[in-house]
Amino acid sequence: MKTLVRNGRVALDGKLQALDVLVEGERIAAVGTLDAASADRVVDAQGCYVLPGFIDAHLHVISLGFAQMTLDLSGTKSLEDALAKIAAYSAENPELPWIIGRGWNQETWALGRFPTAAELDAVTGNRPVWLERVDGHAGWANTAALKAAGVDEIWCVSVNDAFVMGAWANDQQTAGKVRMLADGDAVFTRATGLTLDLTGKGLGLRSNRYSMLVKEGVIKALNVEGPGQFAVSDAATLLAQAKAA
Repeated sequence: MKTLVRNGRVALDGKLQALDVLVEGERIAAVGTLDAASADRVVDAQGCYVLPGFIDAHLHVISLGFAQMTLDLSGTKSLEDALAKIAAYSAENPELPWIIGRGWNQETWALGRFPTAAELDAVTGNRPVWLERVDGHAGWANTAALKAAGVDEIWCVSVNDAFVMGAWANDQQTAGKVRMLADGDAVFTRATGLTLDLTGKGLGLRSNRYSMLVKEGVIKALNVEGPGQFAVSDAATLLAQAKAA
């Protein structure tokens, strides 16, 4: 089967051109000004762009391309290794207003926790830094980046008692960085309509996963996740909203 696509816009040699495309089976056989007599059928693209089929196994191609132009932490084996690479990159690129990168993974570092802003501060000083985790679902920022986004404090609210929140704070070393707030009776969670009923699973009344931006006592953004999801309450989304607020 030969299909001729006419009246389309084709990117050739870095330029968009009005060209015909001849497809034989599953392959592009020719591009140019072509004779329709050689085709079994003719498709009128009506001025639309003509592109080959793309097969993307959820690779986030644009993000991968952007990562090639920024700091790559994917090969780091420990927190110390990552900090050394960040410090070297910062020294090699003094003209950059921000240090941007991605690829870190605290699991491969066997760290047992997330890295902290204070650890970044020690090697980057007052230049803002934003580093996305390898999966893009978490971010690592230093104090300068948080201030640049207008962030004064970070609070973590959970339907748990104060002892659980204290233990969690100690495990994640949040002292002086994140306020761990216990909503033991779910008073705040009920008032905001964010309750998640898990009584059927023996977990009682809990809270939905969410992130919230509060400015001058007013909620400016509320990002509530769907069941089992982590797509809108991530740090990158909330920081972008903080910058825009």
